[in-house]
Amino acid sequence: MPPSLSVFFPAYNDAPSLPSLVTKTFEVLNQITSDFEVIVVNDGSFDTTAEVLDELAARFAPRMRVIYMSGYADDVIAYHGILDEETTLVQKPFSPNALLQKLREVLDAGKQQPPVDRPLYHQAGT
Repeated sequence: MPPSLSVFFPAYNDAPSLPSLVTKTFEVLNQITSDFEVIVVNDGSFDTTAEVLDELAARFAPRMRVIYMSGYADDVIAYHGILDEETTLVQKPFSPNALLQKLREVLDAGKQQPPVDRPLYHQAGT
């Protein structure tokens, strides 16, 4: 059964602000209910957002989920060692219905591992 409350944040090059944002979110939600989840979608950040999200996801597991998005083709990402079968990756472009379907699949399966080699996102075309 899904949690009664889901809180969603997009992230793009937000490494400095994420720890306080996520920590405060958990503090507030814990005062409201014990049945919640926090979902952060990393939209191909070039800074250390992915690493910060890894740390936060480990700290707040299992209530925090991280989903990664990319506009690069699967084969380019796989070639650079970023994509593996444990990575939750949503490819752009997508329709709203396709996004909802993919997110539901991911959340139901509990997959939330980060890409293997995140710094190569910005180098995938080189």
